[in-house]
Amino acid sequence: MNDDDYRINKNPVIFKKLENAQNIDKIVKIFAKDKLNYELKPNPSFIIVVGAPGVGKTTKSQHIIKKELDIDYNDFYNISLDSIIERVKPYRNTTKRLYNLLKVKKTSLGKSNLNDKNFGILSEVYLPTIMSNKSIFSLNETDLSKINKIKAIGDESIKKQKKTIKKVVSGLKKINELRKEGLIYGVMNGLNIIYDTTLRPNKNIIKDDIISVLEMNKEVKYKIIVILVTSKVSNIKNRIKERHNKMLSENDPYIRAINPNLTELFVNQNKEGFNIAKKYFTSEIYKSEKMSRYTKDDFKFIEIDNPTVKNNTRKNNNFDNNNSFKYF
Repeated sequence: MNDDDYRINKNPVIFKKLENAQNIDKIVKIFAKDKLNYELKPNPSFIIVVGAPGVGKTTKSQHIIKKELDIDYNDFYNISLDSIIERVKPYRNTTKRLYNLLKVKKTSLGKSNLNDKNFGILSEVYLPTIMSNKSIFSLNETDLSKINKIKAIGDESIKKQKKTIKKVVSGLKKINELRKEGLIYGVMNGLNIIYDTTLRPNKNIIKDDIISVLEMNKEVKYKIIVILVTSKVSNIKNRIKERHNKMLSENDPYIRAINPNLTELFVNQNKEGFNIAKKYFTSEIYKSEKMSRYTKDDFKFIEIDNPTVKNNTRKNNNFDNNNSFKYF
């Protein structure tokens, strides 16, 4: 799911409040891209696509899926947190407003270009949004916090404000919980599924979060392919800048910012997490535990590099060169 889906769809799913996202039918509609169930299940395949944000997972996995399964990428039920958060109107408004504020701040300091640290501030809006159970996604508190950070740029006299936020139990499900509900729906209906995620070395997400859901449907047994997409850190940073540029050039601009300073960390964590999962699911240890009816023969692990596309590589590493980033 990308921003084109958000704009082009005649009846897009848009969440103005977290209450609006509690309907599983809306989550399913996003993941299915409005396709009917029978169109998404020629055979039971579960594709787990992992890699650092901005590495180009969609592009590379499309080719692998076609080669391995002879199924078109668009004929999958595609589970992604990003596809939900792009529909959150308060998130879009907040990131747009903070970006504007950053631009004004940089101009006042006599600097026209945003740097990695600036985009790091913008990236801090994502996690509070997906982890919130408040009506407007905790974005009031997040907005104030990031505004204060931006004001402090170039002015060390401004102290960080400590704000005590009371935990509010609203009974609303968080976006990451809604993603799991969408996953359960896809599995219980035997759909072909693409699960876009990142891996960490301190948690075997496939073992702890995915296999348990697959076991809910005893009538369907999936073929599981885990695809790790890798690339050089410099290549990923260039792709991140291209992605930021595209978001900011939309008619309804926003920015799902990624902190470029964390790129190398993300690359290393996903590689380590992938290796841990591969070692576990292809080992005799997994076989002996008998925790699942899935055997090591049901898994396939593929690692693929995504090299630089020359036409997309910028000569200048600045985020705002040649006026490519627009003021809102």
